[in-house]
Amino acid sequence: MSQTLTRVPLFLRYPQKTVGSSILGVRHAGGMKGYWNPDWRADPRIPKTQLEKIAAAKKYNLHPSDYKTFSEDDKNQHGDYPNLRPISFSERDPYEPWDMPEVRRNFGEPLHIDFDLYTGERCSTERELHSKPYMLACFLGFMGGMFLFWYVTRPYFTFMPQMPKHYPYHDHWVTRGGDPATLPPMKFYEFPTTTTSHSH
Repeated sequence: MSQTLTRVPLFLRYPQKTVGSSILGVRHAGGMKGYWNPDWRADPRIPKTQLEKIAAAKKYNLHPSDYKTFSEDDKNQHGDYPNLRPISFSERDPYEPWDMPEVRRNFGEPLHIDFDLYTGERCSTERELHSKPYMLACFLGFMGGMFLFWYVTRPYFTFMPQMPKHYPYHDHWVTRGGDPATLPPMKFYEFPTTTTSHSH
């Protein structure tokens, strides 16, 4: 007697390891919280009570005394995300053994809401070397000098001389509104004449 073999799908042979649970296991690294982007999403509700603030501070790895929220009137609505003081890349100690020295921060350190504005190649929160009036004077002095140089050299040509550009169709005579019946004569080339006799 012949037997008919049927192919049983894998998720029916092993019901405890279904496709859905496998995907969720990989997505959340075994179901642990904090291994997927939505787990780090800020709560849109601003904490009101002391217990809510302590829980939010713990969530962002902050001491409760360091945790401050954004104003409720803030149009960006950051929720329970902490309002941190911006500390730029240049303000951080370059000799500190950072976990991530390329951005000078440690693992688990909360990020400023505008962290990408204070990286090494962008804004700095360090004390400015010069005052605002001095920087403004330098800017105006440089721009004023360039403008003066341009104004003085306006009468002088700064490019190589060149012949007028040629256009077809009698220099666009008709296109520019000229009468086709009165096309001006145009001489494109000429043969030079000499007085030298070629007779021998």
